[in-house]
Amino acid sequence: MNTPAELWLHHHTDVAERDGEPVFAALMLEIDRPATLTISRASANPTRPQGLVLDGEFPITVDQVVLPRLVLWSDTAPATVSVDVEPGRLAVSHTWRDGDVVHAWTG
Repeated sequence: MNTPAELWLHHHTDVAERDGEPVFAALMLEIDRPATLTISRASANPTRPQGLVLDGEFPITVDQVVLPRLVLWSDTAPATVSVDVEPGRLAVSHTWRDGDVVHAWTG
């Protein structure tokens, strides 16, 4: 069976189908007004930390920190995080670390 990456590359798309379910390289969300998103993540393998990437065309605020791009790492971020976002496009994607190298399927 093909991996999602092989399917995305073969079909030149960011949405692949596997076992009848869509698999996204990234989700693009259109935020129409200021909002607070609550992100809850399941635990991940501690030997290969997983990250959730939030990349906006507007500032993203966590606590008092304001950034255009944020990665919530499974080994450093709380399992539940509240994020304040402004109106605009927000990309949500997956990344992971293997030692000092960061991998992702986007960009």
